[in-house]
Amino acid sequence: MRYLTHGPEAAVLVQTFYSEVENGGFEQYFHNSSGERTPETWDALVEFGAEKEAELLGSAASLVFPKGIVPRSDTKRRHLLANAATSTVQALGELDKSFYALKKQCPLVAIISRYITAHEEEFFLD
Repeated sequence: MRYLTHGPEAAVLVQTFYSEVENGGFEQYFHNSSGERTPETWDALVEFGAEKEAELLGSAASLVFPKGIVPRSDTKRRHLLANAATSTVQALGELDKSFYALKKQCPLVAIISRYITAHEEEFFLD
């Protein structure tokens, strides 16, 4: 089995995060299997210069999961999401709105392009 090197793997995590949240909010991100990679996704967002998005991810995790630690297990994540209080779901919706506003300021393509340009050696062979 082949594995991605660090840069491409981080780019996939960032792209997956954006796609999930854009499509169905933080609730969808955590509900789907991509939620199991939340710690790595947070690190990738910071590395790519998307600190505000990472902050939103951390805030969303802290709303739903004890101590902000997102379970790797789909079943555990889904159970906690399904049993979240109405106020928690509403707060997640507000974080979704904040994410959408950030996305307009700096689209995903700009974030990934900026990172690739600064780290070409991680993506291209000579």
